[in-house]
Amino acid sequence: MNTLNKVVPATIACLLMTGCANTAESLMGALTPESNQSNSSEGGMDFSSFDVSSPVEELGKKDISTSRTVGQIIGAIVGGYACYKKFGGNKLLMAGCAGIGGIAGDQLGKYIGEAIAVRRMNYASNYEFLESEIEASENAIQTREEELAKTKQNISTMEERIDLLKSKASLTEAEIAEATALLAEGEALRAENQLLEDRYTDTLSYLNSALEDSEEEIASLTEDKAKTQEAHEELLAKRDQLSMQLAAIQTQSSQLDEQNTALNSLIAG
Repeated sequence: MNTLNKVVPATIACLLMTGCANTAESLMGALTPESNQSNSSEGGMDFSSFDVSSPVEELGKKDISTSRTVGQIIGAIVGGYACYKKFGGNKLLMAGCAGIGGIAGDQLGKYIGEAIAVRRMNYASNYEFLESEIEASENAIQTREEELAKTKQNISTMEERIDLLKSKASLTEAEIAEATALLAEGEALRAENQLLEDRYTDTLSYLNSALEDSEEEIASLTEDKAKTQEAHEELLAKRDQLSMQLAAIQTQSSQLDEQNTALNSLIAG
C-alpha cells in the first residue's frame, strides 16, 4: 500500500488533466454490477459481488499469454477500492484510481493487499476463501504438470536431433534447414517458459500474501478455527508444489538455452 499511496496523488492529477478519468470511470462502470452502480449513486459502493480471478486461477489456464489481463482487471478494481476507502466514496477520484490500477495492474495489482481483500469479499469466511484457493491451485498444478511433461518430451526429442547433427563433420543444406527449424522451436519454447516464470512469480507472491493474512486471522478465530488451520496448511502445501513446478520450468529454460546456443553454433558452421 505504501507504493500505491505514493503513486496515487500525482497520477490522479495527470488522469484528470488528460481526460483519462472518463475512460477509467467507464471501465469501473463496466466492472460494477448494476446493483452496485445504484448503491454508488447513493454515496456508497458494495464490492462484495465482484468475481475477481486470482493469479492462481489464471495460472490454471492453458493460454498463459493472455492472462496478464487479470492484472489489469484486479488493478482497476483495487485502485477504485483503495480510493473508496481513502476518499470516502468520491466517484471522480475513484475513477481516476481505477485508471491507475488498470495501467499499473500488471506490476502492482497482484501485489498489494487489496487484491486479496477484494477477492476475499466473495466468501463468507476465511475457510471458504482458502478452499477456493486450494481448488484453484490444484487446477493450476494439474494443467502445468501436463504442460511440463510436453515440454520435457520436446526438449528430449530436440536433444537427440542436435546430438545427431553435432556428430556430423559438416552439415548439408537440408540439415542446416533442420537446425534452423529446431532453433525456431526452441526459441518459441523458451519464450513460453519466460511467460510461465513471470506468471509463477505473480502467483507465488499472491499466495504468500494470502497465507500470511490467513495466518494472522486464524489466531483471532473462535469458530471453525481447526478446519481453517487445516485448509491453511493444505494451501501451503499447494504453494510448495507450485514452487517446485517453477523450479522445473527454470531447469527446462536452462536446457533450452543450452540447446539454442548449440544450434546457433551449428548453423553458423
